[in-house]
Amino acid sequence: MHELAFEDVFPIARELARKKAVTLLGRCGLTPNDLDDIEGQLLLTFYVRFPKFNAKRASVRTFASRVMDKELISVLRHRLAQRRQHLLSSAS
Repeated sequence: MHELAFEDVFPIARELARKKAVTLLGRCGLTPNDLDDIEGQLLLTFYVRFPKFNAKRASVRTFASRVMDKELISVLRHRLAQRRQHLLSSAS
């Protein structure tokens, strides 16, 4: 079985990361200025988890999508927690 190298799947992951980052804009105070940071974070997460990719279980696109979706949830949770903390500190 031929194993895929990260360089082979990077274009797919980059396109998917861009699309997912764009859909996140406007939520939890994320602006177009955050687009490159979000995209980079998604790609980094995919890169870290890529060694766990198993072609028998899913396609590269499906694997990347699920990894990135989980990271997006983490980003949103972190942003919401920051907003709550800011609201609590300004209320006291």
